[in-house]
Amino acid sequence: MSPTDAPESSGDYPRWIATLRNRRNVLIRPIRKRDLTAARAFFDGLSREARRHRFMRPQDAAEETPAESLVDARRPGEIAYVAVVKEDSRQKVVGVGQCVRDTMDGCRCTVVVADAWYDRGLGSALLKRLIATARRDGIARMYFIGYAENLRLRDLARFFGFDLRQEPDHPRRVVYELALTTDPVAEPADRPDRDDAVRAAGSVGKQ
Repeated sequence: MSPTDAPESSGDYPRWIATLRNRRNVLIRPIRKRDLTAARAFFDGLSREARRHRFMRPQDAAEETPAESLVDARRPGEIAYVAVVKEDSRQKVVGVGQCVRDTMDGCRCTVVVADAWYDRGLGSALLKRLIATARRDGIARMYFIGYAENLRLRDLARFFGFDLRQEPDHPRRVVYELALTTDPVAEPADRPDRDDAVRAAGSVGKQ
């Protein structure tokens, strides 16, 4: 069962409330410069194993995080979304998704979810938004690189129809690739919502 989401755009700033498998809501939106502190806290809070899968090497919390480059994702072909919940009247980042165009027609994608939010469908909700935006922007190919033992990434990629191949120079790494010119995977349609849907995000994290 995949999560469902409701669009609630405001001008050029799209937002969606995604309902996850456990019926909790998260708000998915483009990252902003004001999110820098929350993004730093998110990366600092990742487990060592999550860091290894995200950065393809062990990384200590004291090392520089990608938060700064993430909030500056404004270059053509670069997409960055955050998933946030309300906590102590502030928005807490619990997941990030990013695509960076590295060829004329392709982009490398990463999806990272806070350890406590695994297995709820949050990665699927973020990847769904990345794929839709990349298609809209005319990107023809999206890919991930991950360790072969990362079963969560494997299952996520398979659900969305990514092809798998081994990375030639790294036997423990695999490449997941999706041609965005193909028909998208059938998923629940976005539900239209009222303008006051943002206030529903006040229930995020309170269930």
